[in-house]
Amino acid sequence: MDGQQHKSNLDYDSERTSIIESYGLKVIRFENNEIDNNFDKAKEKLIKFLKADDNFPSL
Repeated sequence: MDGQQHKSNLDYDSERTSIIESYGLKVIRFENNEIDNNFDKAKEKLIKFLKADDNFPSL
């Protein structure tokens, strides 16, 4: 989850994402307000993300 501070740290976030992805992991970001104000939509976004990944075919 990303709060407001991440909007000013795009370079850092990009570098961090590259490091995480170098381990074969994937990154999906949610802003705090997406979770706080519309959890169901955020959950649908996460499920869609996972379904698109061949590692989660049973979802």
